[in-house]
Amino acid sequence: MKQLLFYCLVASFLFSSCGSSSYEPLSFKEGSQDAIDNGLIIEHLTTKGIKDAQHTESGIYYVIEKEGTGEHPSATSKIQAHYTGTLLDGTKFDSSVDRGQPLNFQLNGVIKGWGEGIPLLKKGGKGTFYIPSSLAYGPRAVGRSIPANSILAFDIELIDFQDIAAAPMNAIPQIKANAADAAQKAKDAAEKVKDAAEKGADAIKKATESK
Repeated sequence: MKQLLFYCLVASFLFSSCGSSSYEPLSFKEGSQDAIDNGLIIEHLTTKGIKDAQHTESGIYYVIEKEGTGEHPSATSKIQAHYTGTLLDGTKFDSSVDRGQPLNFQLNGVIKGWGEGIPLLKKGGKGTFYIPSSLAYGPRAVGRSIPANSILAFDIELIDFQDIAAAPMNAIPQIKANAADAAQKAKDAAEKVKDAAEKGADAIKKATESK
């Protein structure tokens, strides 16, 4: 009897550990692709035993593995990052790590999932992001590697970034100096043209008077 009770308790524990989820579905329209993706991501996290994932309102789930330091990049920052991309079943489709060369890119020029997810990292930070298809490539297949409506998982390391929006502010004194220099040169050139025109007019006048 005790042995039977023991096995029942073990079975109950395993069922509760594997069959339940600590994640509540997000509020997407029932039957929509976003709702389908949300359910698949939650199922994946639950199956893998990932219980500490956070999520954005748009449906990105993420786990910050290394906090990093300093500020977060902005939506227009120039980014240098390492990444490995897989489908939800673990099929790898791309990796800068495998190439041994980090990727440099403008944050507002990539998929929406990166544009929203990467600013959650700080410099030197690492994280895993589960991006629903609507924030990746949507109903469009990408080559043979990424089928239509694919949820993408990315391991991303933010190596460095430059907030280019701040660069012009820092460069304003130099810009003003360059503009003033250009204006002076234009003024000097105009004076030279004026002098040449006056000399030409004098020459014509003298030629006319000599006849």
